[in-house]
Parts: sequence; structure tokens; C-alpha cells
Amino acid sequence: RHPSKKLIFYGETEKGDQICIKFTRRYSSETHQYCASLRAAPVLHACQMIIGGWYLVVMDAINRNEHRVYSERHVDNFPSTVGLGRKIREVVTQLHNRNMVHGDLRDTNIIVANDGSFMLIDFDWSGIEGQVRYPPLVNRVDIQRPDNVLDGNLIMRQDDVYMLDRLFPLPAVDAMDTMETPD
Repeated sequence: RHPSKKLIFYGETEKGDQICIKFTRRYSSETHQYCASLRAAPVLHACQMIIGGWYLVVMDAINRNEHRVYSERHVDNFPSTVGLGRKIREVVTQLHNRNMVHGDLRDTNIIVANDGSFMLIDFDWSGIEGQVRYPPLVNRVDIQRPDNVLDGNLIMRQDDVYMLDRLFPLPAVDAMDTMETPD
């Protein structure tokens, strides 16, 4: 089981492939699959509604020896983040060009590999812009979000952009492309 006490479990297929199994009340398999097609999300194997209105989501597990959560970026030996903000913005722009939104772009939902590549995770709030809505009890105490991010409001692309701007301020994105992160 996942240490955060969420309904996330890890397992292995008959072939020995490591998988992540998640149970959630909502999920955008379309957004997840599109990001995976861009190599910016784990491969999605299944997303199926099961009894009680829950979704069963099965995806490749992320190797914790080769990947780190971006929220750990201040820890020693964190992979280089040179150009990371620009790369993430490119993927999110492609999502937006398909009228899709992620909805929860924060540092805990960005995974950075040792080679500097990245993956987005947690597509629970994702979907079609103007159709998908924020869930009840959005955390606005611990996480700074746009003013319009309130329970039940529509999720809009500018909300994704706001969250990216908080993580990767535009002037800093350009400056970071010329700097290496200390080892």
C-alpha cells in the first residue's frame, strides 16, 4: 500500500512487470493515455469503473530508485532539472491544444527521472476543459491555487498555467536552462 494512505497499491504481473493499482472516485483515462503517448506519464494498462462508483486504474509502477517526486527537489542527489519547466510546459500546452486539462499540477504530481526526463501523475481531476470540475474539499490552505479554484468550479487551462508559473516562474525557466543543479 502507498505510504500516504491513499488507495494505491503495488504489484507484479505474471510476466514480472511492476504495476501500480489505484482506486479512485474519478479518473481521466483519456488525459492519462495522451500524456503516456508523449512519454510524459506511466503507461496506462486499465481504467475501469467497478462496483460502488469507484475506478480501478492499473499503470506501470514508477521505479523509486530511478525517479523522484519534484517536491523532493531540495534533497541531495536530486536529478538535474535543467530545462524541466520548459519541457513540462510543452506537454501541458499539447494537452491544452486538445482541450484537456490536468487540474492538479503541483510538485507532488511531477516525477523526475535520474536522466532529467519527467512524468505527470494523478489524473483524478483531469479531463476536458469546461466539462471537468474541481472535487469537493479542494485544499486551498496548504496549497496556493488560483482564486477561482473552488469546490465544483470548472477546471480551466489557465489554472494549469497558474500552477506551472508557481513551480517554474517564466524568467527562472530561461535562467534554469543555462544552470546545472548542484550535485
